[in-house]
Formats: sequence, structure tokens, C-alpha cells
Amino acid sequence: MFYHAFVLGMLVHLNNNYEIKSNRESEYGRYDVMLIPIKNIIYKKSIIIEFKKVNKMAKETIEVAIEKALKQIEEKKYE
Repeated sequence: MFYHAFVLGMLVHLNNNYEIKSNRESEYGRYDVMLIPIKNIIYKKSIIIEFKKVNKMAKETIEVAIEKALKQIEEKKYE
């Protein structure tokens, strides 16, 4: 996915503060990108990024795609 690589490229400058994990190869319902703070820094929260594609042919809205992403994060217990 082009956007996956694009976002990883933008996040590379955070590698001094975060461990950046990517599961772009898996496509088995795992998170797409996770940023985990490195110990002894001021950032305390991890960040999960889940990419979803809006299915325009099925007249799906962005709100529906967001709900799917949040549901996947909760069901798969990414935390």
C-alpha cells in the first residue's frame, strides 16, 4: 500500500523517541503502524495507526471506515 510506505517515511524522524513497528506485510487483521515510546523520554502514550480504504462502490462513508478501524483495534486488543 502506497500510503503505508508514505506514512512510515514521514515517521522515520521519530525513531529517536519511538520504536516504530509496521505490519504491512501481514494483512491478517494486525495494526498497520504502532509507535511505542522509548523509555526515559517525556512521551508516554503509544500510537496505533490503522489504515482503511473507503469503498466508494458500496457507497461507504469515511465515518463507516473509521468505525471499522476502531472496531478492529478494540476486537484485536492492540493495546
